[in-house]
Amino acid sequence: MSLPDQVQAITFDCFGTLIDWNRGIGAILGRWATDHGVDAGGNKLTTEFAVAQRRHQSAKPFKSYRTVLHDAFMDMAADHGVDTPHDDATAFAASVPDWPAFDDTVEGLRTLKKGALLGVMSNVDNESFARVHAERLDGQIDIIVTADDVQAYKPDLSLFHKMASELEARGIDQSSWLHVAQSQFHDIAPCHKLGLACVWLDRVGDRPERGMTMATDELEPDLRVDTLDEVVAALG
Repeated sequence: MSLPDQVQAITFDCFGTLIDWNRGIGAILGRWATDHGVDAGGNKLTTEFAVAQRRHQSAKPFKSYRTVLHDAFMDMAADHGVDTPHDDATAFAASVPDWPAFDDTVEGLRTLKKGALLGVMSNVDNESFARVHAERLDGQIDIIVTADDVQAYKPDLSLFHKMASELEARGIDQSSWLHVAQSQFHDIAPCHKLGLACVWLDRVGDRPERGMTMATDELEPDLRVDTLDEVVAALG
């Protein structure tokens, strides 16, 4: 596949793509480790946390993202022999709006919005994303689909099908839809299954610390870039 000749809609993953969750989560977990005498840096803990998070996202019945964060944090603490109060886990679960945006996110979204409708498909709860949208993304997103909306987490295709329906209601079909994401596991693989044009915004690169990035087989996107500015340039 290749990029659409005419892009009418650009959708994004949020955390890891627009929001630097490795930095946000890593900083919190690093402070927690220091406070509790855990001999592990923020990057190592973030990687451990990602595995625990995925386990809770895969659990049935569906758990809202705040519950996933709470339960995964408790698991990680227990794995390190720390008896963590539920209040600490609850505070961590409420920290999503505090995770920083990448430096190029807001300006990139403003530029892309001049020529296309913007959407987000995110493994997040609606309450947390409402604050992220207002406080970190400058309210630039036109269509939002969350895990709460479909009661499932990517790479489940439900979020993609819901977004497709929202775009079709606005007269936009898949031939003019482009998805941009950092996670090959959560986003690029589903795009391949659906035949959806995709850009791999590789925020991690060749750094050994993968953080929240889940391991998966390397997949070939339609375009690989390191920054959102490169997406803007590629689309003219």
